[in-house]
Amino acid sequence: MPIQKDEKILICIDDAIEREALRKTIESMGLEVEVTSRAMECAQKILKIRYSCVILDTELLGMGVQSAVSIIRQVDPSIPIIIATREATVLRATIQGVDPSHCLNKPLDPKNLENTIIKISRP
Repeated sequence: MPIQKDEKILICIDDAIEREALRKTIESMGLEVEVTSRAMECAQKILKIRYSCVILDTELLGMGVQSAVSIIRQVDPSIPIIIATREATVLRATIQGVDPSHCLNKPLDPKNLENTIIKISRP
């Protein structure tokens, strides 16, 4: 099943270089992208717009990934979350509220990311 071109992905990554590289990768898939570097801003955006999924970095300044997931889940319990991490194998078992298959190693492989977005994105 191909990605729907009207899908909008929200990226929440603190590092500006990683955030921009990921934005370009996802836009090359023909998807709309919005970015933020803070979990609270991510939650505020989710209140206003229905995103197909959120890509959340584990290295957010000032907030752990479990707290960020918890905040996002309070705002929208059903939004799919993809976790971008350097330690996917370790993290898979530790983040509550996220399907372990949605934890991907950084740098994110574009094909693996695309397949994950296809698999989990909500219409």
